[in-house]
Amino acid sequence: GIAPESGSQRQNIQSLPTASKFCSSDL
Repeated sequence: GIAPESGSQRQNIQSLPTASKFCSSDL
């Protein structure tokens, strides 16, 4: 997703509903 997604922050981002969309984009 967004640049801030790294390390532990990524786990927190996945917890967010909208964040999952950003994570999908990274894959």
